[in-house]
Amino acid sequence: MKEKLILDLYNKNCIQFGEFKLKSGKTSPIYINLKNVISYPYILNTIVELLYEKIQLLDYTHILGIPYGAIPFSSVLSSKYNIPMLMMRKETKKYGLKKLIEGEYTPSSKLIVLEDTITTGSSLKFFIEQLEKIDLSPLSILTICDRRTDFELLGDYKVISIFTISDIVTVLYKNKLIEHSIYRELYNPVENTKINFKTNNQANIDNLINIIKEKQNQVCYVIDYTDFDMVVDFINNNYNNFCVLKIYSNIIENFNSEKATILKGLSKKYNFLIYDGYNFNTSKKIFLNEITQNYKFYEWVDIINLNFNHDDEIFTSISYINKTHDKNISVVYESIEGTTKIKHLLKDIVIGTTQINFKNIFKFGEKNCDIYYKYKK
Repeated sequence: MKEKLILDLYNKNCIQFGEFKLKSGKTSPIYINLKNVISYPYILNTIVELLYEKIQLLDYTHILGIPYGAIPFSSVLSSKYNIPMLMMRKETKKYGLKKLIEGEYTPSSKLIVLEDTITTGSSLKFFIEQLEKIDLSPLSILTICDRRTDFELLGDYKVISIFTISDIVTVLYKNKLIEHSIYRELYNPVENTKINFKTNNQANIDNLINIIKEKQNQVCYVIDYTDFDMVVDFINNNYNNFCVLKIYSNIIENFNSEKATILKGLSKKYNFLIYDGYNFNTSKKIFLNEITQNYKFYEWVDIINLNFNHDDEIFTSISYINKTHDKNISVVYESIEGTTKIKHLLKDIVIGTTQINFKNIFKFGEKNCDIYYKYKK
């Protein structure tokens, strides 16, 4: 959907190439005019759907669109998904109630601030500072396009975007719509790493190392019981003998959130990590439903399986869930070859692989590896 959106924006002249002077005074070979989207309702609705996907796991109460470019998007988002909206003026009224913010809120309101495009973040920071003066601190900043090259100005805020300049030129170059020189000039392979996500793999690795030191073993037991009581009995009788327990929740009879909570309680009591071999869907939308709704995986699981068919957005979603819910979900990546994805993108969340050795990453799934054992009663 993101690739189609970028192509639609390009075809409707919302993305243009040439020589443009930006608000900052700098010149740029690309100009993004998302205000034109109001003339194309189907594009507007697509953007709103993608924006909602980005925030549906956040604990927020209100959304506010920065004037004027973000207001159409915040309005449709509010109406379509029944989200209370606030509207900010560019300056405080000189008459009447002299309000800066229209709408009902309290100091405890949890606010998402929406901007259409972030170039430097200077004007956005000005608006945020005005909000903070009236005790409205944003929970997150949501934007359609984050085109920053300097990330220091908004470094204290969590910025969530649909796409970046690198995403745009990658899609357009792939579809032979721009020259390689433009792609080379604008593509920044490290810009997405500037997002301040917690590098949760290190947290889980540190935790696992501490467990290994305490238990003096490096064992990951794999059990394929279908009876939950047998799983519990196994844990109670063998907890000192393993550091990681791999189960398959999808084959356990009548598995539910209550049983998942019991497992999490046992993992805390006996100090081990829970690794679920559940086969997650490769569609981002279905994956999010599975990990947040089916047994609420994100609340109790420490390690999950993913493979090469799971695209970049799914891995980013895991980092996002970890950040917004203070979790440490890690991934065992099932692959037989080293890829750029593993070496770069996945380094933030991969705790192990089934076939490949990586420095400082645990190895799972090999018969000769002492961290992996099969157990069946």
